[in-house]
Amino acid sequence: QRRQAQAETRLAAIQPLAVAAQKKVAEAKLQADEAKGQAYEQQAEQLLAEAQRELHDTYRRLEIAQREVLSAQTGVSLGQGAGGGSERQRSAATVDREPVPAPPAGQTALPAEIVAVGGDLKATTDAERRSAELLAALLLRETDPGVTDGELADSYRELLQAGDGLRAEQRRRMESRLSELEESAQAFEELQRRDDSPDFSVCEAFDAWNAFRPRRVLGPEAEHRDLRLAQLDALLEGNALVTTQDNFITSRGEDGQTSQRRFKQGVDRIYVHAWINAPRSEAVRLIIKRGEDEEPVWEAKRVQRNPLRGKRQGYHLWTYKGANSEGLHELRLYNANGTLICRREFEVVSGGRR
Repeated sequence: QRRQAQAETRLAAIQPLAVAAQKKVAEAKLQADEAKGQAYEQQAEQLLAEAQRELHDTYRRLEIAQREVLSAQTGVSLGQGAGGGSERQRSAATVDREPVPAPPAGQTALPAEIVAVGGDLKATTDAERRSAELLAALLLRETDPGVTDGELADSYRELLQAGDGLRAEQRRRMESRLSELEESAQAFEELQRRDDSPDFSVCEAFDAWNAFRPRRVLGPEAEHRDLRLAQLDALLEGNALVTTQDNFITSRGEDGQTSQRRFKQGVDRIYVHAWINAPRSEAVRLIIKRGEDEEPVWEAKRVQRNPLRGKRQGYHLWTYKGANSEGLHELRLYNANGTLICRREFEVVSGGRR
């Protein structure tokens, strides 16, 4: 127990260093991209190389500390590894790799629930020793930034099928983790599919990627999420955008405080409100789609400079129209570049339904 406590203390000390190194690489990579073609391009590349060397060294130390913790927990000697992290961990610090995301505040590189998976497995028989060795290797893959949730789920599934030395509680924990990873992999694939669609607006992308919570803070899914949000944030610097669907609403009242989706035909007015991040004066276009038909509302409505972000911040535009055509409609808002920056559906019904 003393050995395990010492190993966990060393691991806890290295984890914030890994977070800081990852953040430093991400910032240096963005600065190097911005510096291309500029007088300070060489200096930016040197800073990036230094940050990547620091990240590589931190990965090596992190892997050694992880092996020490898992060795203490399982009673299996795992050695010191390759001396520089796994092949994929080493590739995480190369120049060609995109920035590795930092774990969210309050989270660690090796989550406590993952460490706990190996907590009660001591190798006392040959079968248990074989299972402990396989499990320790599997847990090391949890923090490999090159292993996807789907690949890790496959590894858990294989060990559950082959691990005759696993105890009942150990197996229960692994099955629970497998279920989490499968759900995460499916959610990530679905979000990627939606994000690739031309009908997926910028505000929907902001909402979806902000809401996506990867199960592993060092996995490719977390990296892709942070990079996608960084790309969206970069768009805010020079384009009229809506950053959340909460800033593009339909309502029955002109104050726009509450969003409604259903309106009564021939009775209600449909008020449309948009709060737009506008770093410069720019013309936006609003249309209403009903099936294949399109009806322009604003062909070129100009927004004035107001680069505020967040809920109900930015340049406020609003209009209204009568609820005349029964059926499902879709509002689409475009900026001057023709980018679909937000969309929202509403329904016009007959009778007294709301």
